[in-house]
Amino acid sequence: MKFISTIFFLILCLSACGSIRVKPYQENLGVLPKDKATVIIYPDAVRSVSDPTGVNHFPVWANGTEVCRLIFGQSSRITLDPGEYKMHTKSPAIDRVSSFTFEAGKVYYVIVYEEKGMWVGSLRLRLTEKPKFI
Repeated sequence: MKFISTIFFLILCLSACGSIRVKPYQENLGVLPKDKATVIIYPDAVRSVSDPTGVNHFPVWANGTEVCRLIFGQSSRITLDPGEYKMHTKSPAIDRVSSFTFEAGKVYYVIVYEEKGMWVGSLRLRLTEKPKFI
């Protein structure tokens, strides 16, 4: 009986470790710059299998420049000049380039998600509404 109770307890504990919640971003964004766009980038809540190193972080690039280093479970806030951007990640997966147009004085939410195919997976970025957990 003690053995079964121990196994049940271990399964219960380990099942809670399988999901990653995104660390909440502060509701109060403070004073936003009127001449720049504020972009909040966050990973999909599902842990990506595209990082076999187990480090769970990867850089996000905009127009050939690294703008942040995203860690699974955390969001990142960046400010960019208004204009058109080609953004992508750099990870062991296939990194797809996404195009965005940002306007000054606005807040944008960009999600990084994994698109899985039959043989390969790729990381993509897309604009989204303000998530409930941020």
